Amino acid sequence: MRVLLITNHFHPEPNHLKSMPFVQELRRRGHDVDVLTGFPNYPGGKVYAGYRMRWTQEEEIDGVRVTRVPGYPSHDASAIRRITSYVTIALSMMAHVFRLRRSVDVCHVYLGPLTLMWPARLLRWWTGCRIVADVPDLWPESVTDSGMLPRWLSGMLAAWCRRSYAAADRIVVPSAGYRRAMVQAGVPAERIDVIYQWCDPRVVDGGPLGLAPANMARSFQVLYAGNMGKLQGLDTVLDSAQLLAAAGHDVQFTLIGDGVEAERLRRRAEDERIANVRMLGRMPIEKVSALQRSADALLVHLVPSRLSNVSIPSKVQSYLSSGRPVLVAMEGETAQLVERSGGGVCCAPCDAGAMSEAILKLSGASAAERDDMGRRGRAFFDRELSFERGIGHFERVLLSAVRRGRAPARLAWMWLAVQRAMKRLADVAGAAMGLCLSAPVLVVLAVMIRARLGSPVFFVQERPGRHGRTFRLVKFRTMRDAVGADGQPLSDEARLTRFGQRLRSWSLDELPQLWNVLRGDLSLVGPRPLLVRYLERYTRMQARRHDVRPGITGWAQVNGRNAIGWEQRLALDVWYVDHWNLWLDLKILALTLKRVLLRDGISQEGHATMPEFVGSSDGAQQQD
Repeated sequence: MRVLLITNHFHPEPNHLKSMPFVQELRRRGHDVDVLTGFPNYPGGKVYAGYRMRWTQEEEIDGVRVTRVPGYPSHDASAIRRITSYVTIALSMMAHVFRLRRSVDVCHVYLGPLTLMWPARLLRWWTGCRIVADVPDLWPESVTDSGMLPRWLSGMLAAWCRRSYAAADRIVVPSAGYRRAMVQAGVPAERIDVIYQWCDPRVVDGGPLGLAPANMARSFQVLYAGNMGKLQGLDTVLDSAQLLAAAGHDVQFTLIGDGVEAERLRRRAEDERIANVRMLGRMPIEKVSALQRSADALLVHLVPSRLSNVSIPSKVQSYLSSGRPVLVAMEGETAQLVERSGGGVCCAPCDAGAMSEAILKLSGASAAERDDMGRRGRAFFDRELSFERGIGHFERVLLSAVRRGRAPARLAWMWLAVQRAMKRLADVAGAAMGLCLSAPVLVVLAVMIRARLGSPVFFVQERPGRHGRTFRLVKFRTMRDAVGADGQPLSDEARLTRFGQRLRSWSLDELPQLWNVLRGDLSLVGPRPLLVRYLERYTRMQARRHDVRPGITGWAQVNGRNAIGWEQRLALDVWYVDHWNLWLDLKILALTLKRVLLRDGISQEGHATMPEFVGSSDGAQQQD
C-alpha cells in the first residue's frame, strides 16, 4: 500500500500524533509512506532554525521522504492571519500535487485545517487514489468556539465542512462524541471510525524519573503539558494557584508548552506574583514524559463548549500512559473516559474553587492510593489506547479504503483527452504541412522508383492499427520483384537494391505515410505498425502497444530502431504507452531527426531490416 500523508506540520522532532512514530510503524508493516507538509513553525508561528521558506524542499528523515511546501506561518489569535495560513499552505500543496514522483493508493489527510482536503481531492481527481480523513478537531466548532470567526459565518462554514467530509472515503475521529456530531451533520455512520488518539511511544517508556527541582520536591506537584490557547482556559489554573497559596497549601503548578496565550499568562503570573506557578515553555517530548512521571497529578482543562464536550485531548492518553493520577477539569467524553479508566478525578471546568478542591482531594490521599490510581490508568491505556492498538486499527481503515479500488481520475482523464485532441491536431497539421512541403520530393522519388524498380511505385500492405484494427499502410517501394525457381519471392536481402537501401537509410520511403497520418490511420509518433500475423504472437503485456495509434516514428525507433532485439523493442513500445505525453512526443521527433541524419539502426546485422518475430522467448511472460 502506497500512502501519502498530508499534514500542515510534520516536525523534524515530532510532537503530534500523526508524525514520525506513525509513519515509521506503517513502514515497518510493509507500507510505502511519503509526506507532503509545510515548513515547521508550530506552535510559535516562526520557521524552525535550519529551515527557510522556499518553493519546495525535499528531505529524507529516518528513511521517510518528506516534501515541504511554503505557506504563511501564523498561529496567533488573528482570524485574517490564521485564514491566510490555512489557505496558502493548501494552495501550495495543490500546486505540488502534479509534481509528485510516486503513485498513491490512499491519501491520509490529517485535518488540522480543513483546507487540506483541497490538495487531497485534487490528487483523487488526478490519480483516483482514495482519501482517509483524520479529524483531530471538529470543524466548524473548533473555529467558531475559539472566537476567531463571527457566529454569523458559522452556517456557511458548516456547509463547507459537510461537503469536505462527504468527499472522504473513510473518516477517523478520536471520540464517539465526534462520531455522533458528524452523523447529525449528515455524514454516513458506516464511513466513520472511532480511533482514540494515542501518544508518542517515547512518552510511555522514555526518560529517567526525578527531574523535578530539589527545592520543589516537598510540594504537591501539579503539571499541565500542551497547547496554551484560548480554548484551554488556563487563567483558571492561575486562579486556583492563587486560592491554594492564599490558603497555605504547598501546591506547585508547572505549565509546559507554548501557544497564543502563553506570553500573556506568563506576564500575568509575573505581574500578580503567583509564586507557585512556573512556566517552562516548549521542550523535547522525552523531557516532558519524564516530568509527567515525576508529578503528583496531571491536569487537563478546556473551557465548556460543544467541542470540548465531545472531544478527548491527546494529552489525556499521554497522561494515562505516565502512570500518574489525572485531574480532568472538563465535562463530556473526556470525563467519562477518565472515570471509566479509574485513573483520575474530575471537576467542573472554568471553576477555580472546584479545581482547588479536586487538587486537595488528591493531595490528601496517600502516596499508595495515588500510585494505585496511576496503575489503573496505565492498565486502561495499555488495553484501550496504546500505540500498537491504535495504529493497527488505523492500518485496517487505510487498507479498507484501498480495497474499494481506485476512484474515477476525472482530472487525469480530462487532461488526457485534451492532450489526445492536441496530438491529433498536431498530426493533421504536421502531415498536411509535410505533404505540401515535400510534394516536389515525392514527385521526383516517384519518377526515380518507376524508372529503377518499375511499377507499382508504392508499397501497400495491411497493418494493425489502434486496438488491432487493420488499415492499408502506404510506403515507397524499395525492393524489386524477384522470384526463385519455385516461383516464390526471394528473401528481402536479395530483393533490396542499392537504390532501395539509400531510400531506407534516409527514411525517404516513409514519406507517403503522411497520407496515413492525415487519414487517422497513423500518428506522427507511436509504436511502429508491424505485421498482422504478429498479433497472435504477442503476450498480453506486449499487445498493449496497440492501445494507442501507431506512428511513423516512436520510442523504440530512437532507442535502437531495427538494431535491437524484439523483446527490447516491444518493451520500449509498451513503456511509451504507459508514459505518453506531448513533451515525450516532441522529444521523440527531435531524436528522430538526429537518427535520420546519423543513419544508424537501419537494420539488424544479417538482415535487411529485422528477423521475423516468432513470439516471446519467456514462457512465463506468455502467461502474463
